[in-house]
Amino acid sequence: MKLPVFTTAIFGAMFAFAAYAADPTAFKAEQSESEWRMATYIGSPIYSAGGEKMGDVKDVLFDRTGKIKTVVIGVGGFLGLGEKRVAVPFEVVTYVAENNGRQIVVPLTKEELQNAPAYKVSEKTTMEKMTETATEVAEKASEKAVELKDKAVEKYKEYQEGGEQEEKAN
Repeated sequence: MKLPVFTTAIFGAMFAFAAYAADPTAFKAEQSESEWRMATYIGSPIYSAGGEKMGDVKDVLFDRTGKIKTVVIGVGGFLGLGEKRVAVPFEVVTYVAENNGRQIVVPLTKEELQNAPAYKVSEKTTMEKMTETATEVAEKASEKAVELKDKAVEKYKEYQEGGEQEEKAN
């Protein structure tokens, strides 16, 4: 089957662009001012349009093409305890320049975020898996320590009773 010259040229250009866009040797030397590191973004405070601090960024979700789709915000609680996580579309997040930095703003109130449905993850990070495993190991170790302590108390009581019986016999 022959393709028209125009179609062949379009496909050729698409493949050339795809090859250029995915060039693994296209290294960068430094971060530009328009770029923001994910490590800096996660943990950053979230503000309302009125400047009220409402929570902080807990996670960022992106699709298979690398496009950021969702920002997960932690609201409420104290020092992470009792905190609720809610997810908002990335498109509603805006930024305000502040003191040589950026302030992350969402067009919602603190009450709206607190009343939003809780966000549930379906995928765990390596750190979350490690924390769960460490918690399980610590719980088992604690149970074993209690068991060993109880056995030691029993043995000590038996030892004391044995000593008392020996004294009575003498």
